Amino acid sequence: MNYEQIEQEITALGIRVDLLPKTELKALPDILQDGEHVKYIVRGLYKNRNGVLVATTERIIFFDKGRIWGIQVEEFQYEDVTSVEYSTGIMSGEITIYVAGNTAKIDYVAAGLKPFVDTVRRMMNERRKAPTLAPDEEFLAKLERLAALKSANMLTDEEFRMAKAKLLNLSS
Repeated sequence: MNYEQIEQEITALGIRVDLLPKTELKALPDILQDGEHVKYIVRGLYKNRNGVLVATTERIIFFDKGRIWGIQVEEFQYEDVTSVEYSTGIMSGEITIYVAGNTAKIDYVAAGLKPFVDTVRRMMNERRKAPTLAPDEEFLAKLERLAALKSANMLTDEEFRMAKAKLLNLSS
């Protein structure tokens, strides 16, 4: 997907593209994966970086296209998000994403707080409604061992996510 297609996709969502930072929008084609589409996008401040928070068909992404140092990207898989909240203020608000023991707070979100959070919640629910098979005891034992390794900090979040995905694919 190229920049023009992404711009059309965002406009079709009813979001004013002219209110979003052009440098981030132009970098978005390089960040999105094949077949991934924007569901909602807002501007905000995360870890003292101005950028955009994007809910896609696959994940939530915060990224900042730095002036000198390139792109800084942080992503949150819907499967790992336990909760998402928002609060409003006089001029702006904040979105808080809770992910497996971490909290990501995006400040100074001027517009689109509720629609963004509603979109994320909808995507989370769609993921949870995916059909699942009844797990057998061996599968549960493997999953519990995997969780124990993560709890003991013997696996990173990414290693745990990859191992869990592999286990789920082998079990179906």
